[in-house]
Amino acid sequence: MKNGSLYLFVFLLIFSCKKPEDDQPLTPIIEDLNYQFKGVFVLSEGTWQQNNASLNYFDFTKKEVTENYFSQKTGRQLGDVGNDMLYVNHTLFMLINGSNTLEKLDTKTGETKQLRIVNFQNTGRQPRQLFLATSGDLFITSFDDFVSIVDTLSLTVKKILRVGRDPEGLVVVGNKLFVANSGGLDFPNYESTVSVIDITKYTSIDTLQVGLNPGSINLDNYGNMYVRCRGNYDEIKPSIHIINTNTHETESVWNYASLGLQVVGDTIFVVNENTLTVELLDTQTRSLIKSGLVDISSFQTISAFHVDPISKLIFIADGLDYISRGKVYAYDYNGKEQFHFDAGVIPGSIAVEYEGK
Repeated sequence: MKNGSLYLFVFLLIFSCKKPEDDQPLTPIIEDLNYQFKGVFVLSEGTWQQNNASLNYFDFTKKEVTENYFSQKTGRQLGDVGNDMLYVNHTLFMLINGSNTLEKLDTKTGETKQLRIVNFQNTGRQPRQLFLATSGDLFITSFDDFVSIVDTLSLTVKKILRVGRDPEGLVVVGNKLFVANSGGLDFPNYESTVSVIDITKYTSIDTLQVGLNPGSINLDNYGNMYVRCRGNYDEIKPSIHIINTNTHETESVWNYASLGLQVVGDTIFVVNENTLTVELLDTQTRSLIKSGLVDISSFQTISAFHVDPISKLIFIADGLDYISRGKVYAYDYNGKEQFHFDAGVIPGSIAVEYEGK
C-alpha cells in the first residue's frame, strides 16, 4: 500500500442536452459536445423541517435570477431539505430528503412527476444521493440502509437492494454498484465499509473495509475509486481510500482535508480545507499543478462546489450561516470572478444548462 498526500477525486459526468426519443431512457453521454452556455440551476437544502428547499435559475444571457423556479413551473413547493440534483436532457432530478421524494422536472415544458421514496409500511426512506448509470437507471441511496433502482422514464422503482448502515455516496462501474455505508445516524458508532453489488443478479459480491464514516465515492478515468472517509471529527482524521474497481484492492490511503473536488480530463480541481483555496492537481501523477487558484478565505460556509468543463467555469457556493440565503460565485480557470448570484438557504447542488448549437 502506498501512502501520500490525500487528493479527493470526483468523477464529472457531462450530460447531453439533446432530448432523447420518447421511448429511449435518459443516459449520460461522457463526451464534450458543442453547446452554448445558457444558465445555472442551484438546488438549496433549506432549513430542516421548514419546508423551504428551493430551486433557483441564473440566466447567463440576461444575468437574471429566477427564484423558486420549481414553484413557478409547477405551482407547488419542493418540500423539506433538498439533498442532491442532476440535470440531463432538459430534465432535472432532485432528491428531497425530509419529504422523502424524488422530483422529475422537464425544464422546457414544466411537466413534473414525483416519486415517493418510502418502504412497504409507507415510512420515508430519507433519500440521500443520486447516480445515473449508462443503462439509464437512477440509483438512489437512502438512510434506511437500502438503494432504490428507478426507471427514469416511468419514474417507478424497479428494485430495492439492502446495503450497509446509512448509505450515502454511490457509483456504478460496469455491472457493479459500489455504496459507501457511513453509519452517520448512529454517532459515534460510524460505519467503515463499502458494499459491492452485482446489479445483473442483484446479489452482494463483496464488502470492502475503508476508513471511518465514508461519504462520497468518486471515479477517475483510470478505473480507480476514491472513497472519502470523514473520520469522527475528533481524533480520527479524514482520509481517502483509493480502491481498484476491478480487483477491489486498496492501492493507497491518503490524508487530506477537502471541501469539494471534481476531475476535468486529467486535472483535479480541489477545495483545500486547510488553506481555503482551490488547487489544481494532476490525476496521473497526483502532484500539485497550481495552488491558490481561487481564494475562498472570506467565505463563511462552503456548501457546494462544481467545475464545468464546457464553459470552463468554477462554481463555489457560500452557505453563510445556514439560515440566510446563500450565494453562488463563478470563476474562470485563471481564478478571476466572472459573476455571482443569490441562491436559497444552504445552496448544495449546482447544474449547468446548455443549448445545442
